[in-house]
Amino acid sequence: MDSLEGKYTNWYFNIFNDCKANPPQNVYTERHHIVPESLGGSSDDSNMVTLTAKQHFICHLLLTKMFEPKTFEYYKMIHAFCMMDWCHGKDGMPRYTSRVHEKQRQEFSEYMSLKQQGEGNNQFGTRWAYNEELRECKKLPKGDDLPEGWEYGRVFDWDRHFEKLRDITYECLGCGELISGKYGRMYCNNKCRYNALKPEPIYNKNSTKKVSTKKVRAKRVFISTCKECSMEFRGNSSRKKFCSSKCCNVYQFKHPKMTTLYKGDEVKEVKAQNAPAYKKYGWCTRLDSNQRPET
Repeated sequence: MDSLEGKYTNWYFNIFNDCKANPPQNVYTERHHIVPESLGGSSDDSNMVTLTAKQHFICHLLLTKMFEPKTFEYYKMIHAFCMMDWCHGKDGMPRYTSRVHEKQRQEFSEYMSLKQQGEGNNQFGTRWAYNEELRECKKLPKGDDLPEGWEYGRVFDWDRHFEKLRDITYECLGCGELISGKYGRMYCNNKCRYNALKPEPIYNKNSTKKVSTKKVRAKRVFISTCKECSMEFRGNSSRKKFCSSKCCNVYQFKHPKMTTLYKGDEVKEVKAQNAPAYKKYGWCTRLDSNQRPET
């Protein structure tokens, strides 16, 4: 580890030399690599030292000052120091303070920008594409022809994706009239939008003097059809399928989810809610290919 000579390097080595001579007792401790793993250090006992949480934080802070700025080693130490914010020590104890948060995060952002350039970027030379029929996303090399049925883009939530494509019936937040349109519309015209978002005055309790104003945003009301009783109902989500918990329970009783269980050569279809009871008697949901019975 070729570090700069100076007070930071001396402080760093003084800390772990003192801790090796007098290990911390009866306090929270953490293990630290004297020569960091990212710089070629090993996990042997000769390269490990037990530090308190405060000493561990100070050592990683000193490591960011022991190397020439903008070098490979410098960015590695910035990365390790910032990871102390996201990772926790034993028993979930946080280890990062805000004293040097701003400066170190700026340096870390610069490091990640350099790291993700060119071939270092995991998206280099590829583009995401999705297929609605297969409900699948994958990377395709740039320059290749797009296969039939595929479109450029990436979908994380297929239910929400198809929900945005279909027409939804809901109430205008301004006048309350029913609207049928794509997911995302909230008002039938700009006038209703203005009235709905118009700030409402707040008055003093002891007088009629206006103190301030605030914007009151109403919740969108969707018009849906219950899957059980086929009655229209209003709800705050277009994903809601039942008008009440009673209809939901009745529908689930009529159309229970089934699962396949295996036990030796036996195969049985049971309700998914009863599967845990069968597992106590040797039944399982999956078997190896060599154990699965022939059909």
